[in-house]
Amino acid sequence: MKHIMEGENISKFFGGLAAISELDFRIKEGEIVGLIGPNGAGKTTLINIVTGVAPASKGAVLFRGKDITRSKPHHIGRMGIARTFQVVKPFAGMTVAENVLVAALFGKHGMKRSRKEAMANVDVVLETVGLAPKRDVPVESTTIPDRKRLELAKALAMEPDLVFLDEVMAGLTPKEVENVMGLIQRLNREGMSFLVIEHVMKAVMGISHRVLVLHHGKPIAEGTPQEVVRDEKVISAYLGSRYGKKAGVALDA
Repeated sequence: MKHIMEGENISKFFGGLAAISELDFRIKEGEIVGLIGPNGAGKTTLINIVTGVAPASKGAVLFRGKDITRSKPHHIGRMGIARTFQVVKPFAGMTVAENVLVAALFGKHGMKRSRKEAMANVDVVLETVGLAPKRDVPVESTTIPDRKRLELAKALAMEPDLVFLDEVMAGLTPKEVENVMGLIQRLNREGMSFLVIEHVMKAVMGISHRVLVLHHGKPIAEGTPQEVVRDEKVISAYLGSRYGKKAGVALDA
């Protein structure tokens, strides 16, 4: 299986502080990779680097073998890469549908289609994420869970090949989490690749083919969900012994 994205020796410094230090990572075509670790581990910083939001201090990011390390975010979006934001970022003064339309027009196929064609895609995406009843609602009137779904809708409207999800399930009900998990798995079966940052452990462990664990900007473990939850370094740095024991039993069941 080919790699859709590779990171080589990625580092990011803020002053004298290393948010990420000499990190190598790989995402295969058709893979769901979970990225976990304590707050401040460098997870969101990594997404910012690979999507062009923040430059790497050193290292290289390759997308299908092409170096995109210094590419601008809108160029990266045109290539087929999308992301959500941990702190939701709706476009103020617009409706839910208009927010998603912006993403559709600036995504992978945005330059090739009319506004009418893009809006047809918007309606499909809104139905997919459960926001169709609120398509014409001003974004200022939506709830935080709605805005989380809107982040996902904007990413999907770009029709990407690779999606970075940054805590998109935070604040959702257990039923809503299950729905999003099912959606991600369905899109993955259709060929979309994902890197998922999530503190909802049921979700990230339930959908990931492979899990990468960061701590202080460095990887401390990588493997299947079953392997990671048994890793003593992960239990000590992030999961805690109680979760490690419970999760080990649940994953075996």
